[in-house]
Amino acid sequence: MGSIRLGVGTEWLLDGRSFRIVRQLGPHEFIAEDLKYRLERSFSEQELLDQYARGRLRFVPNTPESETAASTDRPATMVVIAHAE
Repeated sequence: MGSIRLGVGTEWLLDGRSFRIVRQLGPHEFIAEDLKYRLERSFSEQELLDQYARGRLRFVPNTPESETAASTDRPATMVVIAHAE
């Protein structure tokens, strides 16, 4: 794995649960939201790195927004091609 930036928007899986940083309280303290239960939890940078070293945490790779939007399960937007005559 390459380098990872911890900041607002960073996502990871911890014990099978998805989290995303929603606020940064200080240089090494973050508030992350459990994406399934919508609960917020505080994490320190050291706690995240320790869990990563133990193999319990996996960071979600960053992808450009265009790739993320294209990979959703939403159907493509329909375009009106018939005009009233």
